[in-house]
Amino acid sequence: MRTSVWVICCGRSASIRKLHRRFKPRLENTPNYSKAMLYLADSDIKLNKSEDAKPLLERVVVIDPTNSMSHLNLGIVFAEADHKENALSEFKAAAALTPHDVNVHMWMGRLYRSLGKASEAKMEFDKAKNLNQASHDALITVMSAPPEKVK
Repeated sequence: MRTSVWVICCGRSASIRKLHRRFKPRLENTPNYSKAMLYLADSDIKLNKSEDAKPLLERVVVIDPTNSMSHLNLGIVFAEADHKENALSEFKAAAALTPHDVNVHMWMGRLYRSLGKASEAKMEFDKAKNLNQASHDALITVMSAPPEKVK
């Protein structure tokens, strides 16, 4: 239930259902369209249908093993189902593909913490914090530059 409360509170469940209806026919027409599978799985997760998202994400991982978002989302599905070793494997795959993704390190830190691995959790949380700070610093640099120098 990672986003259901947020989705309902913000009134976005209707738009997520609309996206779900949009991508489902595309997937039926092109069964190996990994982008449609990924979007459909993401909407399933947001609608608290992780059990529907799991097979889609597993297919995306097979079709495109370099898709870090599918590894991250599959890891989240596994973590929510308390399949921690599978979740860790997917989070590690996502981190190997996108080592600068703050979300990957946050989820991995949460998982390590739930496994009682405090030092590993701290290391992942520190990575996320440093990546977030680096993004923040870069944004401040761009925002403070004169408009003619920003391209």
